[in-house]
Amino acid sequence: MRNKSKLTKIKKNKAPQTQIPKDWLYMCQMELELGKIKEALEADYSIEFWEEAGVLEVELQAKESASVDFETVDMKRADEVTAEYMKTNAVKRVFLVSIRPEAYEEAKKVMEKVVLVHGGFFCGDTEDFLPMIK
Repeated sequence: MRNKSKLTKIKKNKAPQTQIPKDWLYMCQMELELGKIKEALEADYSIEFWEEAGVLEVELQAKESASVDFETVDMKRADEVTAEYMKTNAVKRVFLVSIRPEAYEEAKKVMEKVVLVHGGFFCGDTEDFLPMIK
């Protein structure tokens, strides 16, 4: 009995773990081409760029086969919630971004570098667009 009681206390006291999404959106207030993101990152990271496919893969060091993947997307077909969010935030360009949540800390550095060079912000592809990296 005592062990069950202790286990219950541990579960109650354990802080909820923030879920890091796998899918993100990079939203920019200017017309930005994927090649410009590549240029901002290529000095610091190994990159694969498929211009015709609209895909950029930024390899990370921390986890084997971890990367930050950018994909060009046509947001004219966005759902109403996303379209309204884009309008409210004066977003002109959106890229779909995928990461491995376990490599979040290193992926976050990539995202921060892109924001530093090109502005805009990254947000989770979630109902509330959180978490956010500005």
